[in-house]
Amino acid sequence: MVTKVLGEWGVPLLIRMLLAIPWGICAVMIAVNVGHMASHVPTFHAPTLNRLLGWFSFDVCLGLSWKMWLHEHVVGHHQYTNIITIDPNAPEGHGDEALYRSSPNQRWFTRFTYQYIWLPLISFLLITEYRVASIRYWSKGFRKEIRVNREFLGLEAFVTFFLGKFLWFYRVYYIPIAWWGRPIGETILLVLFSETIAGYFVGTLNAMFIFIYFIFKNKVQLKHRTCITFPANHITDKVDWPTMTKDEKTQEMKIDAEWAVMQIQTCKDYSPESWVFSHVFGALNNHSCHHLFPAMHHSYYAQIYPIVKQTAKEYKVKLPDVAGYLDLVYDYVNNLRVLADEKGGKHKYI
Repeated sequence: MVTKVLGEWGVPLLIRMLLAIPWGICAVMIAVNVGHMASHVPTFHAPTLNRLLGWFSFDVCLGLSWKMWLHEHVVGHHQYTNIITIDPNAPEGHGDEALYRSSPNQRWFTRFTYQYIWLPLISFLLITEYRVASIRYWSKGFRKEIRVNREFLGLEAFVTFFLGKFLWFYRVYYIPIAWWGRPIGETILLVLFSETIAGYFVGTLNAMFIFIYFIFKNKVQLKHRTCITFPANHITDKVDWPTMTKDEKTQEMKIDAEWAVMQIQTCKDYSPESWVFSHVFGALNNHSCHHLFPAMHHSYYAQIYPIVKQTAKEYKVKLPDVAGYLDLVYDYVNNLRVLADEKGGKHKYI
């Protein structure tokens, strides 16, 4: 509606493109904040309301798939955190098919040499890629080594999956073009531009920071505490990358770590007691608490963080260095740079 009115008023396209930015970001933040919490069920006591909220956040607002998110994030990521071959939220591929190297458990290939330059520049593809990937994994029935649950492949899942994408397309493209008479090219441009900015917003890194690092290297002092880019809590140096081994007696695969310890040591927090980050990003800045208590509402994480920190200290469990947001970004870029080198990392190939 705003686009229609502004177009009729003769507002320049560039101004309308700038106004499209908060539209894309707000749609993403509904999924990041509200939808993410709904997937861990602390938002409502009624499971049906959590499902409706999650479906609306992911499917209707972004054209993604909440069912696939449940499979990828709740079933996979929270159980097999940072196990590169299984964790669906970890970078795709650990062998020849890997696009980039973010873990020492990945083999090195020459295409990784300049990954710390080009990888952040394609963050804008994140939303579009995930939209396409949700269709691919749904039809394939697997996400990495984890079979998609039957619950996510039944009739209800089929209807909600395609209904969500239809409603997203209808709202984003059909209404402006068919109802409001906006030009097709202009509508596509505004949608793609808003998603590009939103992709950077939730991507691993904003392109600006990679150029800062590339130009100034270690001289730049990243001490600010505010930024609008979504964090890479698991892909930095100082976090662990557990592996799985086969038990010789039972022949079962086992994780080489105790679950709670693994949740702490595979996460890196930033400004964990910040009210702003906790509410804007759904407390993903307090990631260790989220992984330990995923069914607890994120509004409590800042209060329990000191307890988690003290308990980890008492039991001599390594809690990755807590940093401000830009410090986390610095570590992320540095990790990509180190692993871009053939001799970088710990070479724990799997």
